[in-house]
This record gives sequence, structure tokens and C-alpha cells, in this order.
Amino acid sequence: MKKILLCSIIFVFVVSISVTSIFAQSQYEIPDWIKNNVKWWAEGVIDDNAFVSGIEFLISEEIIDVPITQKIVSTTDEIPSWVRTNAKWWADGLISDSDFVKGIEYLANSGIIQVKQTTLSQIDSPSLEIDAGPSGDTVEIIQESWMCSGNARCFTGTVTQIIDGDTIKVDGQSIRFAMASAPELNEPGGIEAREFIETICSVGSIATVDEDDGQTQGSYGRILGVVYCNGFNLNEDLLDVGHGYLISDFCKDSEFENESWAQKHGCSTSSEPECPASHPFLWSDGFCYDEPEYLDNNCPRNYPFLWSDGLCYTVSEYLENGCPRGYPYIWSDDLCYNIPEPVYKEAPRCDPSYPDVCIASYPPDLDCDEIPYTDFRVYQPDPHGFDADYDGIGCESYQPSSSPPTESPPTQSDCDSSYPDFCIPPPPPDLDCGDIPYKRFTVLQPDPHRFDGDKDGIGCES
Repeated sequence: MKKILLCSIIFVFVVSISVTSIFAQSQYEIPDWIKNNVKWWAEGVIDDNAFVSGIEFLISEEIIDVPITQKIVSTTDEIPSWVRTNAKWWADGLISDSDFVKGIEYLANSGIIQVKQTTLSQIDSPSLEIDAGPSGDTVEIIQESWMCSGNARCFTGTVTQIIDGDTIKVDGQSIRFAMASAPELNEPGGIEAREFIETICSVGSIATVDEDDGQTQGSYGRILGVVYCNGFNLNEDLLDVGHGYLISDFCKDSEFENESWAQKHGCSTSSEPECPASHPFLWSDGFCYDEPEYLDNNCPRNYPFLWSDGLCYTVSEYLENGCPRGYPYIWSDDLCYNIPEPVYKEAPRCDPSYPDVCIASYPPDLDCDEIPYTDFRVYQPDPHGFDADYDGIGCESYQPSSSPPTESPPTQSDCDSSYPDFCIPPPPPDLDCGDIPYKRFTVLQPDPHRFDGDKDGIGCES
């Protein structure tokens, strides 16, 4: 087993940058993430500070060799536009690495950028035993404590896994980016967010973790903190390129609330997080979605129907028949009710020509054998013709014989007293003048057969 000494930086020399030699044809190759970083800077996706962090990496890896004379990394003046143009051409493969680095040399010699260079000094700190392989060389992991703030854990290690866009593993320990979140892998933008982190901080890179003093409890067994890798602040750059968003609910708890990147992305006076382009709409639950929470009627999407009471519901207030849901039944009067319209059996309409019984008006025409009534009063116009002899009685049950009746001596009880001249029996049945053989005879009241129609005391005068 080889021993790898984990050291801490004790001092930093003050240095002034001056490019003295460029290893354009050396054994070193500029990593792809540097080219991506430069391209994003040229396109305005990331700012000058992120660009300078890539330049710092080139110097720290001795791809650009500089003497130690300065301390800080910063931009002191505006970077000329031609440098940005050269950067884009280099990122697109139109110019060589050497030509691109000449632009960096110009920035350095002009004092537009300045960069710090660190030297290592071994101190009596605990060492970490790691198998360094067959080589006998000692591998030194730099403890870049200058990057950390606060009192919580600060450690440097090797990136062993990129889990998703906001979680990586450093030396096997899961690190969740403080405040910066990315979509889940099964959500739109999730794969792109992870690929972005893999591009700028691939597995095997050296990363420094600054645990969040305000959230040392962690999250589901993960350390919450800011991760620095290859000159990048992963939390910040995830947000800057739009692959992630900041959840402002955690700002008040975080040590990093007042950092410039946290303020820029949502920890300022506005408490709302900045949503990524793939999920640009912030809902009231604090999460970002790909469609607005509220519709044109000001109802939330999960309660889309505005009712007349001014509240929003999950179903429409009005049914297909135009009635409101609380009054779903439309009646024949075109009004809406909360119960079905009653169905009544239609009562027959009685013709006034037949006052004693209820017989429907014409049409259809009815005959006596089609109704259950006999011997009832009939008034004109008698639309059904029940009173064929116009004696005022319809459907008479007495039918006179066609042959003359055999006379038998009448008894006094068989003769009605209203007709003293002849023996005419009292009703029933009712008799008409055509039913008897007598004409012009005396009639006394009450005349039950109504033989004296004009009440002059003479019956059957015609």
C-alpha cells in the first residue's frame, strides 16, 4: 500500500501573471470541459468569472506555465470582444489550441486577468492511506481549504460517481448541492443536467466540498454543501446554464444565502426560485412546472372551472343541457329544477254535448257500441251522432220491434198517468213518438217520455 498525503495549504504567494511558455505541443491536452466552458462564455451563457475559472485550471495544471507573483483570480477590466470571438472559433475547432492560448497570453500580459498560484507545504495533518497502484510515486490531494467558509466540514477528494444533476459522490460519500436543484432523471431536463455535471466534473476529478453550516443535518444521508471541481462552483454553474433551479425556501437556513450566485438565482428580496427553461412556471407549492398554474379564468389548473359563486371547481358548473349542476333537470317550461319533471296521465277532455257522462270530443268519431254508456242526455250539436232521432237521449237501450206489438189488455199499473188517453208504460225504457202508435194525445206533467216537447198539453202532434 502506498500512502497518499492529504495536505493543507498553509500560505499563498502573491504573484503577477505573465505567460512565459505555452505547452501547445506538450504531453498535456486541454480537457473537453474547458472547451465547453469557453464556448458557453463566448455565447454569453456563463459570465467572465466562470471563464476565468477555466483559465485558472489551465495554469494550475501547468498547461500554461507562469511564474508565481500574484494572489487572486479576478477580472480587472473588460475583456476585448476579439478574445471572445477567438474563443468561439477555438471551441468550434476553427483555430488551434496555440492560437487560443495566445489570446489568454494577451489578457495576462495586459493585466486584464490575474490569477492566484498556490504552493504546497506539508504540515502534521492526518494522512489517508489509499492504494496508489503499482507506481512508487506519492499522490498528493490538495486540501483547498481557502475555498471553504464557516465551521462545518470541508474536504477534498475524488469524484467517484455522478448520480444526477444535483448529487454526486466524492470518495463514495453522497453530496447534494445546497439550494441548487435539478429535475429528476425521469423528468424533462434531468438527463441533460447530469450530462452537464459530467462534462465539467467527470468521475476521477478532484473536488472540494464545503458543507453548509446551516444544514449539517444533511438530506437523506447526503451531505448538503457547495462543490468546487475543476475550477467550477457546481452549484452556481448548474443554475447559470439553466439546467437547475434554486429552491428559495432553503435560503434562510443556508450558510450560502448571501453568496452572489444564491442572491442572483432567488435568495434576494424575492423568495421565488428561478425555474429552469424546461420548467419555467413556478407554482404555489414552490415547485417548477412546464405550464402555468393559473388559467385565463384565474382558476388553478387542478380546479379549472369557475362557477357563478366565484369559486373554482374540478367539474363544470353547467351540464350539456344548459342547466347548472345543482339543478340538473330541464322541464317543459324551459326552467331547471333539482327533481325530474312529473309525468301526469292526461285526463280526457269531455265534450259538453254529453253532460251526464264524459265522452271525448271528435275526432275520432265514436259509435254507441264503442262507449260504455246508454240512455244519457244529449245536447246539440252532438258531434258523434248518438241521438239519431233528436229526442235528446243518446244510445237508447229500448229498440222498437219491426212488427206491431201484440196487444194484451193493459193493467193500470202498466200505464203511465201522464198519458190518460192511452196506456203508455212509464220508463224505462224511454220512448219516443216513433216508438208508439199514437198521435196527438193528451199529455199531463211530468211527461217522463217528453212526448209534449212544446208543453202545450198535446203529445206527438206531428
